[in-house]
Amino acid sequence: MLDKIPWKKLLDQWPAKILSVAAALLLFFYNRIDTLGEKNITVPVRLITDTTLVPAENWTTRVKLTIRGPKDELAALSDHEIEAVADFSDRSGEGIYRAPVQIRRRGNAADLENLEIVADPMMLRLRLERRVIKTVPVVPQFSGQPSKDFELSGFRVSPSRITVEGPRVRMSKLKYVETEPIDLRGKTDNFTIKVHLELNSSLLDFPLGHSVEVYGNMRSSLQTMTFPSLQPQIVGLIPGLEVTIPPAPVAVRIRGTRQALAGLEADKVHVEADLTNFNGPGEAVDVPIRVLLPPGVDLVEVMPAVINLILEKKP
Repeated sequence: MLDKIPWKKLLDQWPAKILSVAAALLLFFYNRIDTLGEKNITVPVRLITDTTLVPAENWTTRVKLTIRGPKDELAALSDHEIEAVADFSDRSGEGIYRAPVQIRRRGNAADLENLEIVADPMMLRLRLERRVIKTVPVVPQFSGQPSKDFELSGFRVSPSRITVEGPRVRMSKLKYVETEPIDLRGKTDNFTIKVHLELNSSLLDFPLGHSVEVYGNMRSSLQTMTFPSLQPQIVGLIPGLEVTIPPAPVAVRIRGTRQALAGLEADKVHVEADLTNFNGPGEAVDVPIRVLLPPGVDLVEVMPAVINLILEKKP
């Protein structure tokens, strides 16, 4: 028969034994903690709904995931292998609903069994409305100024109408869609540009495409005006000479802005026949015609540009 173990022997040097056990436990937990880690990532939420319903208000499109587990498994984990899903497919009418954020693992993440994944938020609240599809006009936006003396004279959009889909209430208020701004700075020639459409709401979408082509027509902003019969004035004639036959009228065509040409009368356009270089009697050939114009107005042409005159001595 075995002798009973004396209690006295068990309790012998008990402080040292307790310290040894505590040290062993601490070492175990330290090694355990040292092999664990934590990782935070943010992933998009994939929304599943009845095909007739769509979100009717801005919602949490991304969630924060806290992932805990062995460091070697965390290192082997790729963010794209984890998906967050909110499933509202069992809701069939308009209203406000809640659904849990489900975490689904793909690829290598499916085999990492020791990972704990917590989503923040864990529940998604969402107001759903009936999906509405309609076609609305496209209105281009223009910004900046063309080159000096040029302007946009017209434009064409292709397609001129676009299909938009979204929640019922917002779609009832949608009358047209604008393009992103089209910069006209420095433009002088006709142009074709492909631009994106702007909705200013993440709740709306373009199921058939989100861009259009805009064709712009540029033209000079200057206008022309013609005075068909202006009488040249004689200038530069030396004393003692005279012009026997007054010069015939000339036609003057000018160019300027609408403002500069508005109300411009013939008496503001001065035409001169310059005889400065002719100093004796006889025929003055190719006498230049000079035109003096008000500010902001340019000469396009004068017809004829030179004339012939007869000079005689004064009696």
